[in-house]
Amino acid sequence: MTFNVVIYYFSNNGKKNASVLKESICDTFFRNKRLNVKIADSTDFICDDFKKNNALIFIGALGIAVRKIAPFLVSKMEDPAVIVIDEKFKNVIPVLSGHIGGANELSFIISKRIDANLIVTTATDINGLAAIDVIAANNNLKISNKDGIKIINSKLLNNETVKVYADNTVKIVNLCDRFILTDKDSADVIISANIDDKAKCILHLFNRQFSVGVGCRKGILSETFEDIVKSLLNEQSITTNQIDHFASIDLKNEEKAILDFVAKYGVDFFTYSADELKNVDGEFDKSEFVLKTTGVSNVSERAAKINTYDGEFVVKRSANCGVTVSIYKMIKKVDFNGNS
Repeated sequence: MTFNVVIYYFSNNGKKNASVLKESICDTFFRNKRLNVKIADSTDFICDDFKKNNALIFIGALGIAVRKIAPFLVSKMEDPAVIVIDEKFKNVIPVLSGHIGGANELSFIISKRIDANLIVTTATDINGLAAIDVIAANNNLKISNKDGIKIINSKLLNNETVKVYADNTVKIVNLCDRFILTDKDSADVIISANIDDKAKCILHLFNRQFSVGVGCRKGILSETFEDIVKSLLNEQSITTNQIDHFASIDLKNEEKAILDFVAKYGVDFFTYSADELKNVDGEFDKSEFVLKTTGVSNVSERAAKINTYDGEFVVKRSANCGVTVSIYKMIKKVDFNGNS
């Protein structure tokens, strides 16, 4: 999967520096996704650019950029990351969606690459605190009630303790001194795989619990792939909202059927080299054909389990009409340091 970035320029000098910036960050992975960087004239900026891209970078004056994006603002949960860099590459300023959209993190990367000052104004960041919405974004936890974000971050800024309850689908690590673990009934923040409408917490973070490893015949129809995957998910009573990510071998980076599925249902898609998949611990089915074709004897099972903390397979391996699917029920490691 890619993290789509568009760099807009306002002048000839800005256009020149846009090319420099693209060259300096085009090989970057951000939140486990490769940056897909494009350059465009700011006069071509339209509403669809704002809605369809993950990050917008304006090279020029902050005021002009703000006027460009102002008519399209929706909410901190939906707006893309917006970053402004002056034409001399002196300052990098995250403007919008600093936490959930990743503008602050991406600005930090950019400032290092171009040797510029990073100007961050969000309160939790300048106070060295891990904002709860950053923790959620970094760990792919869905925020069910966005109004709770401000309350929890305010408690952190006011030196108050935030009480956290996590169910058995997650393993909490790096819990800093502003957070403490507690029981469900007294928790300010609940992290769980199920939304409990009766829970009286301030903020609920929903854990997408399933990792889906996939392999498929090259060029398979998107409709065929979707029908097979959806049918298997339905058999297991799993909805697409419960899927943390799809995973496969890097040979499937551009497989249209997989890309169409994850785009339609808003699921992350990660790919790994044959060597990375070979190093996954466990007992897996073996196929000489798959080994000859991909360099590893099993793709879907290994891809489903890679980069998970613990868990178990609910579907070890299902093969149907050129599509192979493995579903792993994860125990997810949730890192509270805010910088994962």
